[in-house]
Amino acid sequence: TAAEYSKLAIGTANEIRARGKLPVFVGGSMFYLAAALDYFDFAPTDTEIRDQLESQAEVVGNLAMHDQLARLDPESGKKIHSNNVRKVIRALEVIQITGRPFVSTLPDPEYLVPTLTIGIDVDREVLKPRIADRVGEMWSQGLIDEAGRLLEGKAPLSKTALAAIGYQQAFQQISGELDEASAIQDTIRLTNRYARRQMSWFKRDRRTHWLPDSPELLKCALERIRLGA
Repeated sequence: TAAEYSKLAIGTANEIRARGKLPVFVGGSMFYLAAALDYFDFAPTDTEIRDQLESQAEVVGNLAMHDQLARLDPESGKKIHSNNVRKVIRALEVIQITGRPFVSTLPDPEYLVPTLTIGIDVDREVLKPRIADRVGEMWSQGLIDEAGRLLEGKAPLSKTALAAIGYQQAFQQISGELDEASAIQDTIRLTNRYARRQMSWFKRDRRTHWLPDSPELLKCALERIRLGA
């Protein structure tokens, strides 16, 4: 979970600083990154409520669950895409537990320690072929074998892990639900959509320092680090 990741990431970052080094986070999942860098008071969880909501979602589908969220918390309904059923369920869970809208439980961003966030401003038409190449490399470098080992492991995979972009398609290829070409194309499509969400998230965060995607990127980033936040 994000709460578990937050504890591990913050603890590791503190250990790195204690050695006189600078921790660097690269990525990725916007919520998990915020959980590692910002003050975060995680909303409570209730596995019984979540299990009920997940069972309901399997019966009525993503759109019906999103409609329910939009009625209870219109602002969250606008911010959370109907396809992101995991986030929809989490929002409904928090609403049931707290009696408050989900968005009201999210704090304004404030770094735990002085932090410099750098974003790379890449044109989407440039990014698309890069994503396609990266996904192709994932398959050529053994993603299917890795996914197979995960399925055969002793520890059961969480629903979050099973739904991770790329891994979900690899699992579906292994089970015969998708052929390789379809699995790759679906991963490319979902990764492009996720990249758009990433850009929107970080564009809203005024703390992000944007650098142009150019041959001088590394030089500019190092100069930005030298100047500090």
